[in-house]
This record gives sequence, C-alpha cells and structure tokens, in this order.
Amino acid sequence: MLDKRVTTFIQVVESGSIAKAARVLFLSKVSVKAQMDGLEAEVGVQLLERTTRGVKPTTAGEIFFEGARKLAYLADRTLAKTRATSEGERRVVRVGTSVLRPCRPLLDLWDSLGPDKPAISLEIIPFDDDTTSLNEVVDDLGRRIDCFVAPCDSERWRATTNILLLDEMPYCLAVPRSHPLATRELISWDDLDGETIMMVPGGDSPIVSSLRSEIKEIHPGISIVGSSTHYDITTFNTCEQAGYLLPVYHVWADAHPSMATVPVDWPWRMPYGLVYSKHPSEAMADFANAIAQTRQI
Repeated sequence: MLDKRVTTFIQVVESGSIAKAARVLFLSKVSVKAQMDGLEAEVGVQLLERTTRGVKPTTAGEIFFEGARKLAYLADRTLAKTRATSEGERRVVRVGTSVLRPCRPLLDLWDSLGPDKPAISLEIIPFDDDTTSLNEVVDDLGRRIDCFVAPCDSERWRATTNILLLDEMPYCLAVPRSHPLATRELISWDDLDGETIMMVPGGDSPIVSSLRSEIKEIHPGISIVGSSTHYDITTFNTCEQAGYLLPVYHVWADAHPSMATVPVDWPWRMPYGLVYSKHPSEAMADFANAIAQTRQI
C-alpha cells in the first residue's frame, strides 16, 4: 500500500547497506539505488549518507525513517482489517512459506485430515529467510501471516509465540557435493576432525549451544565459523564455496542443489513445529487444534 520507494528505504536503513537490502528484496543494487535517488529527489533533502562501509540515515533521514515505519505499520494493520472484514465468512488462515521453511509438509498434513476438518481456507504467503525478514514475520504473526512451520528450538520464539510441536528431526550436515564426506551414508566425529562447521550463534537455541560446547570442549580439531542468526540461501552458498559443513534438517535436503545432506552419528535432534500468534484468530485457533490431532508431520 505504501510507495515502493518508502518500503525499500526502510529496508536499506535496517540493512545498513544498499547491497544487503537488494539481496533481501530480490532487486538489483542499481534498482535500489535508483529508488533511493528518486525518493530523495521527491522529498527534497538528503536522506542517506553513503560511505565505504555502507549507508546510514542523515538527521532528516532518521526522522523520515521513524515516520515511514509507523506508516508501514498502519498500512499493514489497515490491510489486515480490510481482509478480515472480507474474509469473515469464509475463515482464512494465511500460511507463510519460504525456501527453508516450506509449507508443503503442513499442507499435506492438513489434506490428510479429510472432509471432516474445519471449514477453513488456506492462503499461502511467501516470505524471505534472512534474519531481518524472519524476525518481522515472527513479531507480526496474526497480521500478514498467521502461521508457518519450521525448526523451533528458539527461546525467543517460545516466549513470544505459540508453538505446536509436530516432530523431532535428526540434526544432519549439509556437505558440498565436491567434498569427500558427501558420499558417506553416516558421518562420525572422527570424520569431522580438521573440518570447519558453520553454525548460528549460541544462546537462543539450547540445542545449538550444547552442540557448540561439545565441539569446543571435546573435539578441538573441529573449527567453528559463525553465521547469521537464521540461515538463508546465502548461508548455503558460502558453505558450498568455502568447503564448510552446515548443520541442517532433512526438510532442507533439496534447499541447495550443490549441497548433500548426510546423517551424523550424534544424538542431536531439533524440534519442528507450527509457529503462530499468542493471540490467534478463531480460524487460526481451530486450524491449530485440528493439526494438533495428528501431532506428527
């Protein structure tokens, strides 16, 4: 509903870089730069200070940014209320989907309930996997998106959302297909000596924190490099190019064609479930209750 240049400006400021914003928005850097130039020309003041380290808002840009965020929030709320009015009779649940958090398993589970399931229509809403976009989805559950399915060992998610656990998935390793371990049926700790594993920071996920601690304390021959808080396709690209190994789940087996998913001889398993608002709509609550009857994807 907002001018496209305004929403792009918000992403540029939050990313701190035109290049990063372009990746998040699936646009070219040239397109993002042209939008920012056009926005500044229309507003009549410089909104962004461009440096060799990225971009940051000017004093005027900070004022514009705060106002733009409020407008974006109001626009989303207005859209949500409008949709709720038009959808009141047919009861709609908006299911989020992304490359690494696909909705297909949830849709298959819903279909398996047969003709006796609640009369609810599902609308599929795509979102991005980068940390900024995923945090926005989680913070705004119940507005643009009602729910999604994902690995969910996040303390933050547990505190701020409802999580319906559906399964526990083995923690595997994604291995570049050119790597010798890519053809193994099972990877052992000994196989990992001398290898580098990319992992999200510890702290939010107890399972990731425990695995990090075991590697550092018991397997010093394994190196750890950090990734962003949540994986996206860029994470897989980095590992494929650098020869790193990446802890993943079987639902990500086809996420990157140049990475093979191989089981590992360790006990780590990750909970997988339906994530939705603490204050769901009636349709969303009925949807979750129906899914809860199966308890397994």
